[in-house]
Amino acid sequence: MDYNKQMAVKSNISALGQFLIVLASLVIVVAGMKAASAIIVPFLLAAFIAVICAPPLMWMQNHRVPTALAVLIVVLLLLVVMLLLGLFIGTSMNDFVNELPVYQARLEQETSELRNWMSGHGIEISSGVFKEQFNPGTIMQMVGNMMTSLTGVLTNTFMILLTVVFILLEASGLPLKLRVAMGDPEASL
Repeated sequence: MDYNKQMAVKSNISALGQFLIVLASLVIVVAGMKAASAIIVPFLLAAFIAVICAPPLMWMQNHRVPTALAVLIVVLLLLVVMLLLGLFIGTSMNDFVNELPVYQARLEQETSELRNWMSGHGIEISSGVFKEQFNPGTIMQMVGNMMTSLTGVLTNTFMILLTVVFILLEASGLPLKLRVAMGDPEASL
């Protein structure tokens, strides 16, 4: 197909057709990201942690600390922070799980008081409809699912930490690689 025929085909696609192609592409990309979330979420979390850890690493390198030692120090500090955070979250989750029946009973009491208040102001809602719309068990199940997904992320901690180490090791050598690859990196960037 020569160039003129290609241009004729491109011009025949209407603006609506182009919009639909872009929209379909976006749906495919989002569906792919959803399907690959088990891989993407830990990787993005590792990239986020690496971006946060990069300034102390660069500071240590600027003060003539060897790269391997600087990465080791940053990773050890990260492990200490993660251990303290895990201890705090674990304790909080344990307390929450132990108090869950109390919270559920209190939520049921509050919804009952809300229903009584509404009926006192002339808003009559049947008990079945009210319980269907304001179901404390569903709310507690949502909270439990959220806690389970948080546990899933914490399960990937080793993989996330390993990815952070590789990103930090690569980030420390990136400026040198850019200078070697490009004659004048400041102008190119």
